[in-house]
Amino acid sequence: MARSPEIRAPGAYRSGLLGRGSDLCAYTILPFLLLLFCALPRAQLIIPDGLGYFAYLESSFTDGDLFFGDEFSRHGMIRPAFFGSTTGLIGNPYPMGPAVLWLPWYVGGWVFDSIFDLSGFEVTAIQLGSLFYGIAGLFLMYRFLRREYGGGAAALAIWGGLLGTRLPQYVVDEGSLSQATDFFMVSLFLVLWFRLRPARSSFRGWFVLGAAGGIAAMVRTQEVLFLIFPGIDLLIRGRKEGMPMQAIGRILAGYSAGFLLAFAPQMVVFKLLNGSWFHSAQQGNLAGYLEVWGTLVGPYGFLPWSPVVPLSLLGGALLLYRRPFEGTLLLGAFILQVLVVSSIRCWWSGPRILLDTAPICMIWLAESTRHLGLR
Repeated sequence: MARSPEIRAPGAYRSGLLGRGSDLCAYTILPFLLLLFCALPRAQLIIPDGLGYFAYLESSFTDGDLFFGDEFSRHGMIRPAFFGSTTGLIGNPYPMGPAVLWLPWYVGGWVFDSIFDLSGFEVTAIQLGSLFYGIAGLFLMYRFLRREYGGGAAALAIWGGLLGTRLPQYVVDEGSLSQATDFFMVSLFLVLWFRLRPARSSFRGWFVLGAAGGIAAMVRTQEVLFLIFPGIDLLIRGRKEGMPMQAIGRILAGYSAGFLLAFAPQMVVFKLLNGSWFHSAQQGNLAGYLEVWGTLVGPYGFLPWSPVVPLSLLGGALLLYRRPFEGTLLLGAFILQVLVVSSIRCWWSGPRILLDTAPICMIWLAESTRHLGLR
């Protein structure tokens, strides 16, 4: 008998009073983050890295072009000379995905600013956008984990992931950075992948999954690595269950087409700005060695600044034991991101850069709580 493609724990779903209680516990995240957002002082400043994302919006609306010299100079945080390019334009190594996702909020802020003459409200508008995507990503993970592990484990997992990492900093405070939008897109990608696994032959589903991966890579280019693992999953499980290679190839072609269609605008922009079809913000920042120890457990490491992660790693080991194949795929995605971060000179930013693994850590945390008897 073929094994279920889901990671659902036995007896995971429970309705009734316990289910409603876990829902209430999870949904209190909304007023908690809204109050925190309103309580913090809201300076109309862009974090230096965030200017690379924000410039796409400001230059398009203000000047109608992609020449970022004015934007970089106006905000006084990044010198245009830093972004030298062979194209004659001011290069920008940062992808435009956050700007695309912020667009509705920026337009709303721009209109609000025009009506009420509130200079600089667009900055607050994109911070509101990051708040929205952070909350949406948390609720998306909760609904997925509730189905797989039960409401209690799901609620504890998302609260643990929220309070036990630096995620709140980028959802309610430093919203001009890409972490909140990135968390949402990686969460969406993982949830779509696991929802799609029982219907692995769905061409349309795999096309949509590839498109979600393309948008995630447009938010932060290193997320392109996540796309490797659903492909491995399809290839190995498909062959094991007797799926013809022709059918597997057709599905993988749809998966690749979805990615390329979604990521193509970013490739064109990178070509115009930087002279190459693919460009990473860390492309010229490689250290030439791997600082794995410092990235994970050093004073600036991911684990000391994210105290919930060690318990999550225990859940990863438990998932490896219970579902070896699925556990290996998630662990491989986590390790690959750690290796990427440990290879750059600013590896000490691991607690921020590795927040793209927060959805995986939430899955592992739910697995840990399941073994503690909380469902």
